[in-house]
Amino acid sequence: MVYRLEGGAGDPNSGRVSGDIQLSVWIGTQADDAFPEAWSSDAPYVSHTRSKVYQSPKLWYLRMTVMEVQDLHIASNLPPLTAPEIRVKAQLGSQSARTRRGSMNNHCASFHWNEDLIFVASEPLEDSLILLVEDRTNKDPVLLGHVVIPVNSIEQRIDERYVASKWLPLEGSGGGPYCGRMHLRLCLEGGYHVLDEAAHVCSDFRPTAKQLWKPAVGILGAGDSRRARLASDES
Repeated sequence: MVYRLEGGAGDPNSGRVSGDIQLSVWIGTQADDAFPEAWSSDAPYVSHTRSKVYQSPKLWYLRMTVMEVQDLHIASNLPPLTAPEIRVKAQLGSQSARTRRGSMNNHCASFHWNEDLIFVASEPLEDSLILLVEDRTNKDPVLLGHVVIPVNSIEQRIDERYVASKWLPLEGSGGGPYCGRMHLRLCLEGGYHVLDEAAHVCSDFRPTAKQLWKPAVGILGAGDSRRARLASDES
């Protein structure tokens, strides 16, 4: 609705109209169907204005430490003095990363990395982390096994406490026999802020975990029958 603005009580020309103010009051968000209609058709430069709401989900850093893989079924017909090139590829949605070449332990036929991979996961954490163990010794990589981990099953932490590692069995392409196992450490880091926009225009640097947020500076209340007030922080 459009309301007329008039001078204040101390204004000698208090009856003079100084302009209009347009207000639209509703319960909801700018994504509501009624919001685009909240403009005056005779007002300049706003007749083609439409609202747009960008949803900003809560983001987490997913930290994964690839430690070791054991009992892989590797081809035995390798050339002499040729060490297998075993790598782990991780995929989370459209994000992907691959470890360096694993170090082989000839005594127990295992491969070691102790390498960290970082991804960004968004709530409601419905995606799955997919890990592929690949033999890239030859030109064409060979899949030796994979692991699928739901992100909502990964432990969350907001401090520097130790996160226990775990062994996970590898699955074959056809769900066949035992393909080996993988040693991992996984956690969702809530003590950091995930930058989803340029740092020089960012206005929110709070960590993901609400437990680490600073207390509010004040409370702003607005209503039809009461004045807006700002309660300052007692501290």
